Amino acid sequence: MKYRILTLLNVLSLSILFLPETSPATELITFYFSGTSKTASQALGALPSGAYTVNQQYQMNGSAVDTSFTDLNTGSSATASLRTDGPKYNGYADAPALLHDYGSSSKTVVDSSKITFTGLEKNTTYTLYVYSQGFNDATHNFITNVDVKTTGSFARLGTLTTTDLNSYVINQNYLVDTVSTGSDGKLVISFYTNTGSGFNRGAINAVQLVYGGVAVVPEPASVALLGVGGVLLAYRSKRELQESV
Repeated sequence: MKYRILTLLNVLSLSILFLPETSPATELITFYFSGTSKTASQALGALPSGAYTVNQQYQMNGSAVDTSFTDLNTGSSATASLRTDGPKYNGYADAPALLHDYGSSSKTVVDSSKITFTGLEKNTTYTLYVYSQGFNDATHNFITNVDVKTTGSFARLGTLTTTDLNSYVINQNYLVDTVSTGSDGKLVISFYTNTGSGFNRGAINAVQLVYGGVAVVPEPASVALLGVGGVLLAYRSKRELQESV
């Protein structure tokens, strides 16, 4: 009986070791085009509630906007500077909240229309969400290339083509990736369209900086070692029980 109890306790303790460590909800900052402010749930965009919380949110209205915010890693002031050749436009009325309105760009080269973040934590990885859905009409066709740069040259994050969507769909109206800042704590997001038609447009609806860690799972080698230790403990307990009889 004693052996069975010890074995059961050992199995339960090992089961707990296989569970990932929990961490508090990951925080994010949302920057979006809109004439009105969003609720916290709307500012989450494609991110699920419960696992993520909106720490700060800011509206972008116009073609040249400088927004001061607090970087959650450093607690210091940072700036998001928008520069584009188009003002805020109204998008699909039935689209999700972060896709309602957008900033437009007719530029066809990188580093022309962009959002530049300065004052971020140096040499640090951020998770970046970029939302893009314009409004195709009789003359305009939205094809948006999104490139990012922290150090060196720009690298393509992805290309989004506007369709009438009623929900957030990754790689259709938003992109996500991790980016690492350099020694200057700078991040540049450039959005532009393709050449070939004077009616092509690029669009940016919202950008999110996501902060926080991920669940930590024990390494396979560590788990295997713990399992072996558990077996040896059970075997030793059984021998001690037999010797006491």
